[in-house]
Amino acid sequence: WSGDVILDPANWLLNIRFADAQHGIAYGYQGYVYVTQNGGRTAADWTRIQADATGGWFAGNFTFDPALRAWVTGISFCRSTDGGLTWARRASADPVFDGGVSFIDPWMGWTGGGQISNPISGWVHRTTDGGNTWTGRILQTTYPIRIVQFFGATFGFAAGGTRFGNAGGGIWRTESAGDQWT
Repeated sequence: WSGDVILDPANWLLNIRFADAQHGIAYGYQGYVYVTQNGGRTAADWTRIQADATGGWFAGNFTFDPALRAWVTGISFCRSTDGGLTWARRASADPVFDGGVSFIDPWMGWTGGGQISNPISGWVHRTTDGGNTWTGRILQTTYPIRIVQFFGATFGFAAGGTRFGNAGGGIWRTESAGDQWT
């Protein structure tokens, strides 16, 4: 490991993904992402970009694919087609918020989320049109979903939990694109 790369001492960074060795995106709170196009070896290699103009935070995992398309979610659902340099914003799939998103191609994706105050609950939604529209809740759980990860059109996982109220968590698995979960 090399020395620390401090991008923003006042903003937690919650996740980072690279599409290849040069193109990376990191995100945190306040609707910002940090983008690198040259490997991100120093703080000067990263550019701070407002992905969500409402200042909403992002949460959970996100997708950044080799074609430099990215999808992040939290208070809003944001999508980029140019490696994170510009973003389109929409409301999140669920009216409360979403907390993780996984796309397997430009059209098919899933997002999870949940409510962390009483009544604590979680959910997953699916899209087949790139996030323009979402299904109703295809999974409902007793814990907020923090991570959704799919490995093809049918096989995926959702995981979540809370430390509030009845602390705990769980992992759910589907082999039917989210129609049934175990």
